[in-house]
Amino acid sequence: MTIKTNKFFLLSLLCLTFLWTLVICQNSLNIIREWVQLEFVYPNEEARVRAVTNKYFVPEVSIPIDVDVYYGYGTQNPRIFITVPRFDVGRPITLGTVGEDGRISGYPDYSWHDYQGKNCEGLTSVFRVAVVDVRGSGPDDCADTFVYVALHRPKPELVVDIARDRSWRVTHRYFFPYPSRGLFIIDGESFDIMDGVLGMALSPYIEGSDRLLYFHAFASTTENVVRTSLLRNDSFIEDPNANPNSIKVFQAERPSQSGAEAIDDDGVLYFGLVEPPSMWSWNTSTKFSPYNFNEIAVNGELLPFPLGVKVVNNPIGHQELWLLTSNFHRVISGNLTSDRINVRLHAGRIPTLLRNTRRY
Repeated sequence: MTIKTNKFFLLSLLCLTFLWTLVICQNSLNIIREWVQLEFVYPNEEARVRAVTNKYFVPEVSIPIDVDVYYGYGTQNPRIFITVPRFDVGRPITLGTVGEDGRISGYPDYSWHDYQGKNCEGLTSVFRVAVVDVRGSGPDDCADTFVYVALHRPKPELVVDIARDRSWRVTHRYFFPYPSRGLFIIDGESFDIMDGVLGMALSPYIEGSDRLLYFHAFASTTENVVRTSLLRNDSFIEDPNANPNSIKVFQAERPSQSGAEAIDDDGVLYFGLVEPPSMWSWNTSTKFSPYNFNEIAVNGELLPFPLGVKVVNNPIGHQELWLLTSNFHRVISGNLTSDRINVRLHAGRIPTLLRNTRRY
């Protein structure tokens, strides 16, 4: 009896030592933070006054679109990063970390953001944050690293070879938006967005095997996949119609458009839908079909759909799903108000989320 009691006590204590006990100890997708509007940390009051005076800070327009979480080596409390793209004036910080009080601090520090990108040594506008396709002989070996960056123009994707300090652009017809899928209707708001590649996710790395990049345009309902060995070849794809068989588009389509996506260590892909606002999973070892989509959260549980999706490994060996949802569509339409929650950060343990999934 003593041994069992001690084990229970130690397990309870372990849960309590983590700041994000909602993620570790509970059995669903949980709300970690929520904001009516973002508040930012300034080095002093003079900096805040200057930001307001110069319209560097307009509270009602600062809406984040991406999230990432870093536990680090031996740390118990995660460091949460969010991005706030500067589509216009009013965003004082474009890449920041979330404090315990919910305020956003500029990363690496405020000086990188103070002049709205006019300082060439600072950050101009950060859309998404992720380290993609890091391969090596160990956890500290980053020599073989490639970065895949989704762009809009003039060519939709940029490949960066870190070790060789080289980069090149690639294009393909599947990178572009579908005109028939450019109309979005979210929470009664109707607008057109002709965005190309937005969602990208890498399959788990298995030494000696080719890695797959799953991707889709925002203005689309399809999903595509390409072998990363092709993207890592700087002679790949010279024009939009070249190599017609190099990229596979799945025959089935989603019920509506989708934003960001991510894949866990078991090859399960997570993605959101615009209509209904919801979060789903798909095991990539099965056929891409709505029949194989599993519901994780729907409607009121999200706000209104995920634009930031990440899979994170926590210090006790569990995978977590982190989502950033917002009323970003109301920024586009100019109807963002301060009488409602406009941004939410959600997280949950993946084994539990998948155990509770419901068939589409």
